[in-house]
Amino acid sequence: MCIFTANKMCATLEKNLNLVYYYRNYRSKMCAGIDFTSGDTGILSKKVFKFNKTLLCVLILAAALLLAGCGGAKSTRAKADETVHTALFDFTCGQAEVIDSYNGIDIPEGDKLVQFHISVTNTSDSGFLIFKDDFQLQWGDGDSDFGVGFDAVDDDMLPEVTGVSPGSTLEGNILVAVPQDTTTLTVAYQETYEDGSDADAYFVDLSL
Repeated sequence: MCIFTANKMCATLEKNLNLVYYYRNYRSKMCAGIDFTSGDTGILSKKVFKFNKTLLCVLILAAALLLAGCGGAKSTRAKADETVHTALFDFTCGQAEVIDSYNGIDIPEGDKLVQFHISVTNTSDSGFLIFKDDFQLQWGDGDSDFGVGFDAVDDDMLPEVTGVSPGSTLEGNILVAVPQDTTTLTVAYQETYEDGSDADAYFVDLSL
């Protein structure tokens, strides 16, 4: 993830764009198409110039972030038993299987019950919470062809939320009901930036 600092960016722009200020008895200077003089005044004061220089830096920085997107979000695709590496943790989804029933879970008419094992290992330096519903389950291209796993009914299923310390691993089964004709179940995890925008996305395709 790219991190910009205003001071560093302004220093780089000042060097590359030759942003300099002139004292009295010197003519003004055009920079990046902007004339740093004002009205009949021969030059800008040092204080005013610094304000304009800072404003220009902010505008260019904003444009750079919008255009470059800090390198842009990426999408990673994997298959069953392959380990996926996210910013904070690694996760692996085992082979999916169709089962007839599970501990009293109701299966809607026309659906089948699918189960798979998932393990999540904290690879960061801090502890955090893992939510079962962070892993979206997708089974088609329709607007309603997605969902989340059933809430746990025993200790073998992945809990609703669990704290994981650095280096520790959380494991459990996820169960979901999907239409009878479903042939592929996709486990999706979406990272987000602090401002709420989408970052990297991860997809694991499980054959049924």
